[in-house]
Amino acid sequence: MGVLTSSLVEGQTYAWQARTVAGSDTSAWTQPCYFVLDTTAPSAAPTITSANYPTGGWDQGGAPIQFTLGADGVDDVAGYAFSWQQIIPVPDLGGTAGYGIFTPRNPWADTAHMVQASTIGGTATLDLLPPAGSYGPVTLWVQSLDRSLNVSSETSYQVLISSTAPTITPPATAPVFGKKASFTFTPNAIAEAVSPIVSYTVTIGGEAAHTYTADADGSATVALKLDQPANDDVTVSSTSANGWVSDGAFQSYYFDTTPTITSDVYPENDFGGGAGVTGTFTFAPKVPGVVSYTYSFDWGNTETTVPADANGDAQITWTPTDGDGAFYDLNVYATTKDGTNLTAYDYYITVN
Repeated sequence: MGVLTSSLVEGQTYAWQARTVAGSDTSAWTQPCYFVLDTTAPSAAPTITSANYPTGGWDQGGAPIQFTLGADGVDDVAGYAFSWQQIIPVPDLGGTAGYGIFTPRNPWADTAHMVQASTIGGTATLDLLPPAGSYGPVTLWVQSLDRSLNVSSETSYQVLISSTAPTITPPATAPVFGKKASFTFTPNAIAEAVSPIVSYTVTIGGEAAHTYTADADGSATVALKLDQPANDDVTVSSTSANGWVSDGAFQSYYFDTTPTITSDVYPENDFGGGAGVTGTFTFAPKVPGVVSYTYSFDWGNTETTVPADANGDAQITWTPTDGDGAFYDLNVYATTKDGTNLTAYDYYITVN
């Protein structure tokens, strides 16, 4: 049976006992248990300091941030809740299990967001890695919790983290679309000195990230295939032995994968042919591996796919129904043997 909080008095100590009744049999009373009603939040927000990441200037990253959290004179603070997000998770007190019986949990077991004070009203220390890829302003938000887990107002501590991104050395020869090229990754010197770089995470364009193990000196040389239809953005971050994940270094490569389109009767962006006059269009690739072309007239109303020959070329014929300055759009994109649709090109036609 529960007791309504509204029937209790703040700060009052209460005792309760229990016994078991089974038919005419009654057990002895238990020893008294006591509790005090406390619904008052800590009167002050916690204090936050850091020995190795002081505020007011840029701090070199690479090492966990050492925080000391204080109760600011509130004598019943039992611990602290913290988060890199301003919305701090509430303590997990448990939940109902089988038969609707409440199963309590130790809220301090959530070490990702909770830490107990060294003594009631005392301090707590944290060694925290900031969120992966942190660069620039990073803020830790903290609240105090008393023994009843009432929560104080929040306070924050902001640091400015200098870049720990690795260096990307591109291949000596400019990369070619669809071909592997050798890239070398070199660690940030200070991050490497703090904790050895053990791996690099690489993302190319919109593809899934891949991780590569670093050599003993912290560097890595990796063959990357650049095969995105337009921009192959190479982004690389490093991971240290202590778990620090750097911000990303970035290089961008642009490949023109649009087809080349020519016509014997209908020149691009010019007048040609006429109503009922058939013209031939030739599609040619700018990159290797093209196996087909997909085209449409009049802004994609109906798409048609034609195979490419051994040279990657294809031809189609087209006869317009309207002339006298009628305007048409021919949209064409190529597809490679691995199924990649390359960048489309719009070829504009004006019919005599």
